[in-house]
Amino acid sequence: MSVNDTIVSELKAAGTVTALVSTRIYADYAYAKAALPYIVVSQIDSVRHPNMAAASGLVSSRIQVDCVSSTRAARDSVGDAVRLVLDTVTGSIGTDPNDQTIQYSALAEDRNFTQLPDTSNKRGGQRGTFTRSMDFMVWHAETVPTF
Repeated sequence: MSVNDTIVSELKAAGTVTALVSTRIYADYAYAKAALPYIVVSQIDSVRHPNMAAASGLVSSRIQVDCVSSTRAARDSVGDAVRLVLDTVTGSIGTDPNDQTIQYSALAEDRNFTQLPDTSNKRGGQRGTFTRSMDFMVWHAETVPTF
């Protein structure tokens, strides 16, 4: 089980989030024609924190959560709902089989992007979107390898 899957599972279990995006919460990518609004969760990197004797099993992972909407207001509403679910979380989160104990989760970065629609194609070009991209640092345990 990955911490990425755990975060997706936790967001899908949060009524405040699903009230805004329904089941459109994806791991790693969303299709170009996905209905708006939606959320994409991606594990960007992980750092293992060994102690002096061996691996500790403690990992800090950067999880990027992108909230993509057709309006600025929807982007902000979805982003705020996600932040309230994931910021300063500790304990067991997610749903079986993707549940996991989180030592701590904190919002590290919060950015907004706007993609203007492509109007060069008279048949209906690319739609415009508003994206809020948040990076959470998630501290969690992993199985320590034995040699």
